[in-house]
Amino acid sequence: MKNNNYNRNLGPDETIPLWFDKLFKLVFGDSNHLERTKFLISSVLDLEINKIEIVNSEIIEDNRMDKVNTVDLAVKVDEAFVSIEANSSFGEIVRDRNLVFMFKIQGRSLKPGDEYRNLGKTYQINFNQEDFDGEYFNVCHIRSDNTGLLYSKKTEIYNINVKHYAEVCYNGHMDELSETEKLFALIGVNKKSVIDRLITDSNVLKEIGIMAKKYSGDKVILESYNREELLKADMENEFSKKEELLKADMENEFSKKEELLKADMENEFSKKEELLKADMENEFSKKEELLKADMENEFSKKKELLKADMERKFSKKEELLKADMENEFSKKKELLKADMERKFKKKKELLKADMESKFKKKLASDIASNTEKVALDMARKMKKQGIIVSDIEIITGLSKDVIDKL
Repeated sequence: MKNNNYNRNLGPDETIPLWFDKLFKLVFGDSNHLERTKFLISSVLDLEINKIEIVNSEIIEDNRMDKVNTVDLAVKVDEAFVSIEANSSFGEIVRDRNLVFMFKIQGRSLKPGDEYRNLGKTYQINFNQEDFDGEYFNVCHIRSDNTGLLYSKKTEIYNINVKHYAEVCYNGHMDELSETEKLFALIGVNKKSVIDRLITDSNVLKEIGIMAKKYSGDKVILESYNREELLKADMENEFSKKEELLKADMENEFSKKEELLKADMENEFSKKEELLKADMENEFSKKEELLKADMENEFSKKKELLKADMERKFSKKEELLKADMENEFSKKKELLKADMERKFKKKKELLKADMESKFKKKLASDIASNTEKVALDMARKMKKQGIIVSDIEIITGLSKDVIDKL
């Protein structure tokens, strides 16, 4: 059963973290208090800002319960544009979505008739809950894979793991942080006592911290935060259950198919073993006949030569030669038999290895085919339940085009 306790109250020392997008917009998206926005951007980009303007109008509206499907903050600073996102997750789909927002802002910066050389610089700042590329403060550009040559100077993307800076505070090392790092920590923490310690050295930090605590007490904001957190928990719980069921089904089906495949392979191996044995025996018989013919021919020739040369002793030596040839024939027959048995054993082992390789490939193919089928079935059910396509993509790993066709 899903938890719908949207009216959960915060603990005595608990606040809604600033990375929650609605709270983030209220604190940093207020056109009447641009000093907060200016402080935020200049701290990240290390820029001296003269003119600043918030350009996405929905930021300053009272849309506290509506999740607007657009950039969290779009800001014009002097001749540049800044796209700011407060992300609760930072997977590939979220990164791609944020890139779309950034490039839309960059494209709209040109007016009809403008030349592309007049295109201003566009920055994106992502406040995340995780590292990117192993770094808690990471800067990305568009570069050549071969030489690292900068493709364009017009875009820069900053990825900041605010959770890292919050953990520094929780672990008692707040004094080691710079003012900028304290700002990052302020966005990541959810404790009033930590906020109070972070905002002692800066008036702007103090104002940001006070507003964060103030809006954390707003019933509408709190309900929205609870709703999002509970939805996230429900989704994780549902995903975990379905993952376990899927795993059990896959293991059961795999076990059945493994047994069937094993029986088929053993049956096929037995048949081929019999055929191989028959072929080897047939080959041995033919070679035995040829050898016997060769030996008899050689014996006859030697007998004629011996008869011509030693006619007088022919009778005695004929018996000795015959015995010698029969003995030699027996030995070569044994050697031939041993050689045939070695070849039979070797071919048998090669056949067994070939069958095992085919078994593994067929097994891997069956598993891959079944995984895609399960993902499609899950996507259909989730789509009927009204779950949004982006969430279905994350859970099932299927593309949007595939999901749309279901």
